[in-house]
Amino acid sequence: MNNSSAALNDIYNEFKIHFMNSGFHSVLWQIMINKAVSDSAVAFNPVVGESTSLMLALADQNGGYRPTMAYFNSNIPYDKATEICAQLNEKVFGLLPSASQRIIESSFTKKP
Repeated sequence: MNNSSAALNDIYNEFKIHFMNSGFHSVLWQIMINKAVSDSAVAFNPVVGESTSLMLALADQNGGYRPTMAYFNSNIPYDKATEICAQLNEKVFGLLPSASQRIIESSFTKKP
């Protein structure tokens, strides 16, 4: 197993308890293995999805966000989902909370 796959598995195993479907693994795979977001600075952020479920999204510093198919478990409130995203941002992207916050704020203020 290469280092990227091992890192993905470690992160997935640590955080999978917070998500209700396999979409979380797919998101990690696209980012960590396929390098699907290497061209822009992004940060994880929870957003309200279908039926008020919280969804993991990628906030883009160039404006807007990309929803994913990873849904938080229904018992996780928004504040807890935000904490989980902060931890994921550090582990996946190496972003400190202040850097993540700047990206998230930019996603709302800039037009894609």
